[in-house]
Amino acid sequence: IEDDWQRRGIGTELLSRLVAMAVEAGCDSVYAVTQAANTGMVAAMRGLGLPLDYQIEEGTLVITARLEAAPAGSRLPYGLPLGLPHEHQAPRRPH
Repeated sequence: IEDDWQRRGIGTELLSRLVAMAVEAGCDSVYAVTQAANTGMVAAMRGLGLPLDYQIEEGTLVITARLEAAPAGSRLPYGLPLGLPHEHQAPRRPH
């Protein structure tokens, strides 16, 4: 996220949508490759509430979130609000 737009929840929203799409697609994990000093990205990944693995090499940090423990809300199809009753949700695609 460009510096002027940081701290507005945009990265958190994008990351949440990415996780929801990955869960829907049957992925086992998502990961971020960033600089070790990027505390905002580290915090955003921790905010997912998922088990995380960290690998660092020469200042590059790879944070992997395992999706088998994804919160129930992230299992909704992309773009649907959490409060919709099931009959109003789009059908899920088979994996």
